[in-house]
Amino acid sequence: MDTWIRKGFIQWRGSKIDMEPISLPARQEFADDVLVRCIKAVWGTTDFLAGMVAAGGGASVLGSKLLSNYISTRIYMAKDPENSIVRGYYRFYVTQHFKDHARVLVAPRG
Repeated sequence: MDTWIRKGFIQWRGSKIDMEPISLPARQEFADDVLVRCIKAVWGTTDFLAGMVAAGGGASVLGSKLLSNYISTRIYMAKDPENSIVRGYYRFYVTQHFKDHARVLVAPRG
């Protein structure tokens, strides 16, 4: 089920069934409870931030459209956010343990 929600569809007999209308009520209920409470506890509001990085499987499942209802600043999200945390840990490990050979590639802005 989690894979279908992250992909956004179920493959059924050669057709793709959209998961958005099926999963939206549960994702909305989760966001209403958890996001509101966490944002209030950590920042109070997000409108003073220059931007926010959304990473991990939760960002993938909720999606930028739903997150933007609760986060009132620019949201930065990788194309596959469920793997972005692992990529960050890996890059950090390489830069710390292979300093002589490590080259950190920086994505162009824009």
